[in-house]
Amino acid sequence: MVKGYPVYIVNPTYKTIRVEEQDGRLMIIQEAKDKNGNWRPIEYWQFSSCGNSYGGVALKPNSYIFTKIVAYRGEFETTLRLKMLNDTLVYYSEPFKGSINLTQLDTALIKQNVSPQNFFNKEK
Repeated sequence: MVKGYPVYIVNPTYKTIRVEEQDGRLMIIQEAKDKNGNWRPIEYWQFSSCGNSYGGVALKPNSYIFTKIVAYRGEFETTLRLKMLNDTLVYYSEPFKGSINLTQLDTALIKQNVSPQNFFNKEK
């Protein structure tokens, strides 16, 4: 079993909203602060080329969606956050303490395989 953190996506409004997903997963990655205090992705999202992979969940007013993220453990203690894409909007969670391995910040191999239109690689 992989240890994880609980994540709640909450709709505090009075309207039903649509939460986008791909292959049954919310479009969320984790980011970590590097030694210089800059936010860097430690996970990446690869968009599917199949239109059948995309869908959404109707999140009713004052309701929530529950999911989990991986709880990384490593030698580098840092601050983490979640980055979520929903339609064309990007949302960030409140930062939280955690630890990672410094190798997770090495993006040399990832950049070769992630397409440029991937929003997770854009500077925000």
